[in-house]
Amino acid sequence: NILGGVRLSGKLNQNWRLGVLNIQNQEDLTNQIASNNNSMFALQRKVFGQSQIGLFMVNRQTFKDYTFIEDSDRFNRVIGLDYNLNSSNNKWIGKFYTHKSIQADDTQGNLSTRANLVYNTRLWRFASDWVHVDQDFRSDLGFIPRTGVFKSGTNAVRNFYPKKGRINSHQIDLLNLMWYQQDLGYQKTDHLFRFQYQLEFKNQSQLELSSRTQMYTYLVPLTPQEQKMEWHSLEQLDTTLGSGVSDINLLMPNLFISPLKFPTVAFLTGPDFLIKEVHYTEFNL
Repeated sequence: NILGGVRLSGKLNQNWRLGVLNIQNQEDLTNQIASNNNSMFALQRKVFGQSQIGLFMVNRQTFKDYTFIEDSDRFNRVIGLDYNLNSSNNKWIGKFYTHKSIQADDTQGNLSTRANLVYNTRLWRFASDWVHVDQDFRSDLGFIPRTGVFKSGTNAVRNFYPKKGRINSHQIDLLNLMWYQQDLGYQKTDHLFRFQYQLEFKNQSQLELSSRTQMYTYLVPLTPQEQKMEWHSLEQLDTTLGSGVSDINLLMPNLFISPLKFPTVAFLTGPDFLIKEVHYTEFNL
């Protein structure tokens, strides 16, 4: 339950925006829930026409001593600097940030950074996205899908608009995503490459051809005997390592409604983990 709070936000003038939020929640000793003060401060300025630069601080802190709260969990703070790029001709769009979390006895590293840049015109679209989140980065008042990871992504799209014929437009789309695990010495653990070709006819019907190659790494401990095994099927993997390890929905998510699929599954083992690689081609009408 919330005991009380205050919020203030709005424009200071044409270039500056300010936001302040403070909320105090009620303790619940029966369920070992502490009373925390949750606050946020944000300041943003418009620069270079349509772009913005901003800084913020988020703080979650308990001021009372609780026997069920560890010292490292008594407070969590995140400070950050953000820059949103919007060019005057709308061709360049970007988002760049550096965030740092601060906990008791844990003040080194703990960074989350991102650089995202998109160039977009009628014929071409290029995008590059780089994200790094330290293993110890924490945001108690936010959501972090994954920590201890470095992700790189690139995307290139070419649009064609024929002046004659039945085709209204067609498009070539290339996407490449890679993930690297921090506690494995930044070894690549996941990889996605996708080729996509789309046709749109003047009668609004569409034809799509897509090819996707994916690699997943699951940190599944293997015995010396299992390391020497050759994996040939999902059934064999489930039987040996336990049901659900090779969930087919994880390997081949239903991203498209496709009448034709041609999957090939390969399994490669490492000293302490299992690499599962999936290739499949889809035709969509």
